Amino acid sequence: MKDKENWVNMYVYKHAHFGNRMSNRVESAHASLKHSFGTSPGKLKTVTLKVADRKHRLMVESLGEETKIVFDKVNATRLNDVRLKVCRFAMDQIKLELSKSIIPKKLAKECKCLIQYNYLLPCYHTLAKFDTIPISCIPRRWRKNYLEEEKKEQKKQKISSAKEQKAIKNIINLGSPCDPTLLTNLTIAPKHISTIFSPEADRNCGYRAIAMEVYQDQEEWSKVKDKMLETFLKHQNNYYHGRMEHGNMPASNNPLIHSLQDKCSPLPQQHWFGTIDHPQLVANIFSRAVAVYWNTPIETGYCLFVSFATLPEKVEPIIIILDINHFLLAKHKNTRNFCWPKINPFHKRIIQKHGLEDYSLMY
Repeated sequence: MKDKENWVNMYVYKHAHFGNRMSNRVESAHASLKHSFGTSPGKLKTVTLKVADRKHRLMVESLGEETKIVFDKVNATRLNDVRLKVCRFAMDQIKLELSKSIIPKKLAKECKCLIQYNYLLPCYHTLAKFDTIPISCIPRRWRKNYLEEEKKEQKKQKISSAKEQKAIKNIINLGSPCDPTLLTNLTIAPKHISTIFSPEADRNCGYRAIAMEVYQDQEEWSKVKDKMLETFLKHQNNYYHGRMEHGNMPASNNPLIHSLQDKCSPLPQQHWFGTIDHPQLVANIFSRAVAVYWNTPIETGYCLFVSFATLPEKVEPIIIILDINHFLLAKHKNTRNFCWPKINPFHKRIIQKHGLEDYSLMY
């Protein structure tokens, strides 16, 4: 096939092949050497000079015809941070790219450099941004101590994983069975949790978790919903007006009110306990801050909700964790240097608007 090389290039030009586009690496290496030598016999000095000449011609070709390669002391000093830290091949490629970076015409062109794809190395557009090339822009695979770094990283991860697994095993699991490993994906470390309570999975789990914390009985979940509804209706036109979802809608068609009125078990999805409005209602009702951690297919996050009008009865917040679609109640260990989640971003705006005292300063 006349243009078989071009067909191959079409499929591999944007992939990391590191110069190997043939089925046989040895043939590729031999072909390059033979091309450089021009002849099979020859003295070692002759061969060395021919290889050097071939390398020079390749650099000129890549830079463009009639382009003089200038690699002065200024460019050489730019390599101080990477010299002796990356392999010879990578260093040669970087030098070549640096030579291109001093040519204004090339820098003006849109970056379509294949070296980023083929060798995972920075092109001259990237290198032109640095006065001194940092080692961080050279992928680890090209660094001389790559294997040592890998071993250190693996050892570090192994130690961290072992500590995490030990912490997970020490967590007391109450209520319905749940997988403690879900805690590895949250923003609260397992070492800070002493107990987890998993409520009955009838989709009222969020309300059940609050009932368990407040009344020590998850079956009081309907009572929690009644109090939440009562509080929302009481402050609908002040604290919650224009803030909570549908806060200014009439009761007849307000989805939040409908969700709190619904006592079905199992509960329809649209009436589940949420991670924003519902925790704030709980904080206001029971004068307890509520720390919410969630891990869903969409995002992982956390937030702390503090009562608007009353001083929290306990400094320790109620901790609830949302794992995909199931809420858990958690107990926090008394450990030092523990940071609670960020405060609900609407908290300060509401207390300033109504002239209330800011109890979030406790956290």
